[in-house]
Amino acid sequence: MKRRIAFTLVELLVVIAIIGILVALLLPAIQAAREAARRTQCVNNLKQLGIALHNYHDTHKIFPPGGLWSCTAPWTTPIPAQCTAPVFTGSPQVYRGSTFVHLLPYVEQQSLYDAVDFKTGNVHDQNVSGLPLRQHIIPAFVCPSDTNGGLFANDRAVANYAGSEGNQSKGNSGPTGCAGCTDGAVFGALNTACNLPGALGLVRGVFYREGHNWVCSMRDITDGLSSTIMMGEVRRDCSTHVQSGWANSNSQSGMTTTAIPLNYDSCDKVNNGIPDCWRACNWNTAFGFKSLHPGGAHFVLGDASTRFFTQNLEWCTYQRLGHKSDGEPVSVP
Repeated sequence: MKRRIAFTLVELLVVIAIIGILVALLLPAIQAAREAARRTQCVNNLKQLGIALHNYHDTHKIFPPGGLWSCTAPWTTPIPAQCTAPVFTGSPQVYRGSTFVHLLPYVEQQSLYDAVDFKTGNVHDQNVSGLPLRQHIIPAFVCPSDTNGGLFANDRAVANYAGSEGNQSKGNSGPTGCAGCTDGAVFGALNTACNLPGALGLVRGVFYREGHNWVCSMRDITDGLSSTIMMGEVRRDCSTHVQSGWANSNSQSGMTTTAIPLNYDSCDKVNNGIPDCWRACNWNTAFGFKSLHPGGAHFVLGDASTRFFTQNLEWCTYQRLGHKSDGEPVSVP
């Protein structure tokens, strides 16, 4: 009679153990490869945004606003078509779109942009192509490493990038229910210690939250395009302003500052006995650049080149990269 050949229990367990060891060895490599692919896409998005900013400037001779509001104040630079009559006055202010709304034609979203009526109400609430504008996910605005799929819980599509306000210091403030944070003043003092020339009240970066008051042109960037941050990464879960959506005028473009340390943790939305400095609702620490990439975040400079700045970047160098006109251009690391 033929003897049946089969694995013994011990042999089976050994095989399973070997497979488990191989899987354990391969998983980190697979995860690293996936993160590398996500980072590549994130960098490509920023590169695309850098080129879009240049194309916008070629057309309008200015960069887009950090956020366009009711257009009630006079501009110090040429007024783009979106801020023409009728001029809305009174309260609440009429939101006419974020930086990203005005970049739509330059990121292959011309038809979406053409469907927006800039003369009737808050543009992010307008029904465009069957959806409110705020619900349209724009691939070029989403970094896949942030793992949010482009959406926030209230069906607002978000952007994982924001225009830089430069090294503008933040104070100790927060909305009702989210107390102020003393770290804002601490980092402001560090900022002042860098001895950057120019009054603190001036707009130091390329973008400003109230674009109906001021917008930047290339001639304003006297330190050189290759030495000035234009945009960098932000995280949905770390700022209630980012959560308002890419189309909202109050989406954090023109408020994000290098004066808050890179990757400062403001990502806990619930105050479970931790300082309010660590909450997404805070109006200072939440306004720093941050990403889920280990050790730093990606940026696009004024010449449309991209860089990964580490959290160990020398503090004053980071501030000078944020300042467009401090008279001390720095070599990009």
